Amino acid sequence: MVYHFSRREWDEAIRYIEKMREDDPNDPYLDADIAYIYATKGRIKESVELIDKLNRVIPETSRTKYSLIAFVYSAFDLDQCFKWLDRAYEAREVFYGWFRNYPIFENVRQDPRFNELLKKADLL
Repeated sequence: MVYHFSRREWDEAIRYIEKMREDDPNDPYLDADIAYIYATKGRIKESVELIDKLNRVIPETSRTKYSLIAFVYSAFDLDQCFKWLDRAYEAREVFYGWFRNYPIFENVRQDPRFNELLKKADLL
């Protein structure tokens, strides 16, 4: 699936994720992946519905809750993405690796708020 994500082969990624969801229909990572893809395909309403689900079902004590939500928002709303990245920072979630390394987050890295966040986290 990572292969399809890196190549932005969204239809193939969805097929792969749907197969994975058969084994674990409540996996929040799979919901986040599908929500991201929906957003890239202009299916914003469905993406937001999955974001709401993630916000409801992932416990506040999770080490990735806010990062996953920021991930989805990075596809269509950078203001919301950074709102959730700030929450991830406050919750001391480990999220920087995703946003620093994956090509799909180029839009996030180009935003000045990203470097500000890295400075705040003492990573720049």
